[in-house]
Amino acid sequence: SDITLLNEKMGSPTLEKTNVVVKNASGHQMKVYGKLRCKIEMKGIKIEGHAYVTPYNSLMGLE
Repeated sequence: SDITLLNEKMGSPTLEKTNVVVKNASGHQMKVYGKLRCKIEMKGIKIEGHAYVTPYNSLMGLE
């Protein structure tokens, strides 16, 4: 499934540990520092969810 990835340069929120394995489109595993709970708004719809912090500039990954 698709997940939200944030680059580590976005700030320094407190991260929760995670054991999730994230792969890029080539199938290679991506480094994940942790996850954070965040509020998301898209097209006027507001939800809460998790985003995963990585050292990459990628916005989408596969779980």
